[in-house]
Amino acid sequence: TGITIYRGDALGEDFRGNAFIADTGSNLIHRKLLHYEGVQPIARRPKDEAKREFIASTDNWFRPVQFANAPDGCLYVADMYRETIEHPWSIPESIKKHLDLDSGNDRGRIWRIAPKGFKPPQRALLGKVKTPQLVKLLAHANGWTRECAARLIYERQDKSIVSALTKLAADNKKPLGQTHALWALRGLGALKKEHVLQALEKGKPEVRVQGMILAEYFADQAEVTKAV
Repeated sequence: TGITIYRGDALGEDFRGNAFIADTGSNLIHRKLLHYEGVQPIARRPKDEAKREFIASTDNWFRPVQFANAPDGCLYVADMYRETIEHPWSIPESIKKHLDLDSGNDRGRIWRIAPKGFKPPQRALLGKVKTPQLVKLLAHANGWTRECAARLIYERQDKSIVSALTKLAADNKKPLGQTHALWALRGLGALKKEHVLQALEKGKPEVRVQGMILAEYFADQAEVTKAV
């Protein structure tokens, strides 16, 4: 069963960064809030789900197995939709003779978790967006959009955007954009020690973590080693 961190922008801030866990055997979806009281994250139930689950179905064919952050900002659920999920070897013969172990092998469902009255936003197809515009999308609120823009930047290898990426990598008000910009510079072969030092010295904690990882590429340079 899958565990996914929600990184979309459709469900609101209360759900952003939540962990969603698919419990296939129990026909439910569990949700946890992540708290960082130190380096190690701690997962706790939301207060309004202390005695219930985020989703629990009375349909024993409901078999959530995985999630996906989607282009529309919602969370999608892959539902295997099978009557029996146990391996035949684990089922006693006295029970197995009453079951059709192939029941549902031609089925499956995809659910979209969205707010009531949700209307998908009109968003440009990123494959048709010009490369300079992709840089701005590295700081987008929707995680799928950020990652798709980052992938396209890497695939296109257009070094004319290096200055724009450098500017975003220095913008402490956009930590998500900073992180993607740093890695985009690395993907274009344009990452410099100055980018890393700036992230280590002035970035927010999540940016500094990425800066520490990227600093490995400059480990032989004393300035970076000292900053780390």
